[in-house]
Amino acid sequence: EGGTTSTQVTATLNTLSGKPVTVTLVTSGTATEGPDYTMGHTIVIPQTFVTAQGILAVSVTLAAVVDNLNEFDETVTIDIDTVTNATEDSVQQRTVTIINDELVPTVSLAVGSPTINETTGTTSTLVTATLNTLAGKEVTVTLVTTGTATETADYTIGHTIVIPQTFNTASGVPAVSVTLMAVPDLLNEFNETVVIDIDTVTNANEKDGFQQQTVTMIDDDAVPTVSLLIGSATINETTGVTATQVTAELNTLSGKEVTVTLSPAGTTTENSDYTLNHTIVIPQTFFTAQGIRSVSTTLSALPDLLNEFNETVIIDISGVVNADENATQQQTVTIMDDDAISTVSLSVGSATINEETGTTSTPVTATLNTLSGKPVTVTLVSSGTATETADYTIDHTIVIPQTTLTTNGISSGILSVSVTLAAMMDSLNEIDETVIIDIDTVTNANENNVQTKTVTIVNDEVLPLVRLSVGSPTMNEETS
Repeated sequence: EGGTTSTQVTATLNTLSGKPVTVTLVTSGTATEGPDYTMGHTIVIPQTFVTAQGILAVSVTLAAVVDNLNEFDETVTIDIDTVTNATEDSVQQRTVTIINDELVPTVSLAVGSPTINETTGTTSTLVTATLNTLAGKEVTVTLVTTGTATETADYTIGHTIVIPQTFNTASGVPAVSVTLMAVPDLLNEFNETVVIDIDTVTNANEKDGFQQQTVTMIDDDAVPTVSLLIGSATINETTGVTATQVTAELNTLSGKEVTVTLSPAGTTTENSDYTLNHTIVIPQTFFTAQGIRSVSTTLSALPDLLNEFNETVIIDISGVVNADENATQQQTVTIMDDDAISTVSLSVGSATINEETGTTSTPVTATLNTLSGKPVTVTLVSSGTATETADYTIDHTIVIPQTTLTTNGISSGILSVSVTLAAMMDSLNEIDETVIIDIDTVTNANENNVQTKTVTIVNDEVLPLVRLSVGSPTMNEETS
């Protein structure tokens, strides 16, 4: 098309002819007459009148037509169609190749919109390959996609763009598009990207050697809500069912990892009465068929030896990431105490005390056989030969405080508490007297069989002196 752009096509007689010879040409090949070349189809060799002036050969011109199309080299095949007043010398055929010398076009990549929605509104965009000039060769552009979105699950796209070759400049197509379309789902997820690159180009070059476009798919699904569930509302402390599941459940699958933070309260003490993991993580769903809506953690009772009241663990949601709490979620688990009830025994420091000097009092002690998680109240009743308040004093109520637990085990545990039996001093020389002490009632424990203790109050007054006297040293026998 540039440089030598034409050639002569010549019809030659083997001898001069006294008749005019007409040669009609016909053309074929890959080139198209008119758009690609021009040529006269009739050659007339004039008749010869004088031999010295005869003409054996006449030519027509085959000229290439210049265009701006990068195309394959094309051929023009020239045959003799008819000959008048001469005969074709066997089959005459010639081929001329038109060499393409246009620059190879470059292809650019563009998108209609850099953002699309997943479900509503604009959910697709065109991805267009555009040539800088029309091409006489079919151009094939192969795309490759990456990004955070997953093809087929999140979007669809055609990976091959074919720009048809141009035969006629006026009707050429410089650009062809494929559609990137979001695939809707019900997953609340992060906005995702589709990164589109040109992988290969046939019959053209990638512009600047690198073409890349990014489309962001905006998620428009509702944020899921999380509810709190428990397997059982009651568990035992030591035997039988001693644990239950605490479950965070979404109302729908989520494309984001959901973290639920739990906050326990109640009458129990964590790590001494129970253990519980405070964080539940529900993994994100990539494919709906494999999604997980709920994850559980275990609330486990910790056994101890304390007879105590049934205790509660109140579980609340204190925080949710990538979801919303379904109104206020709260669950209560009761830990049933199954330890043996403590028994109480009674003892005295001394079985005898003095009324006035020396040891005049003694402790009266209520003792548990084991520590108790409940306050134990022991009510005493006294009897005997001694009279209360006149001969002695004693407090009739003993309270053994409950034992509390800490994360390191038992603390502040007391097995026994005492009251004092104190003799009341007087000036009377009297018989030794007894105080008999019994347990009347016990709250939150049992009396260890019958508990009775006797304390003798020893009289330590001086013996009184006896003196004798008469009213009159004389008296009459009969009168007066």
